[in-house]
Amino acid sequence: MLNFGTKSTAQPQEILSYVVSLRRTSIFVKYGEFRGMQEDQLLNIIKWQKPTFSYPKCNIDASICRSSKQTGIGMVVRDDMGVFVVARCITFQGCYQIKEAEAIGVREALSWITNLGLKKVSFETDAKIVVDGLYSAVGGSEFDVILSECRQLSADEPDFSVMFVQREGNKVPHELAKRSFSFVSPLVWTCPPPCIINLLLDDISD
Repeated sequence: MLNFGTKSTAQPQEILSYVVSLRRTSIFVKYGEFRGMQEDQLLNIIKWQKPTFSYPKCNIDASICRSSKQTGIGMVVRDDMGVFVVARCITFQGCYQIKEAEAIGVREALSWITNLGLKKVSFETDAKIVVDGLYSAVGGSEFDVILSECRQLSADEPDFSVMFVQREGNKVPHELAKRSFSFVSPLVWTCPPPCIINLLLDDISD
């Protein structure tokens, strides 16, 4: 498992909760476990799952707008009860290849969570190529450079884990990434914006 640590002592954004506890059993798919699972097992894990223990989870996704030549990133943090904690979206000038865009999303999420001072966070992306790359040998491509930056962000403490999730379990950050092109600057929400409330509720419905 890829490990990361945190260097910042900054306090996280104030938690503003609006949903109650989950009743579902959680399925926490670490990369090592993912590799040993059969395809039919993976197909059953199509909804967002709450993290194990008392650790928060950060889901990440990227979107590309070729007409404006921009790359958008969306990320959302929820606690182990499925309660919204904080979300962020950001855009970059430049039309990256999708794998580079997804890797940038992971890099930005790691940096952001580190600056918030959150620890023991699990990160999920629906870009399997990024997860595979994080656990593979280092190359010299632009994609490999971004992955190296992910590894270097914080390597002192075994607090962070990066995992694969199917696209169906990553709808909230996907929506934020798409909407990021409408904003002139990065945005952070400590209360869920209206555009993702139904998706958040759907993720915790039985």
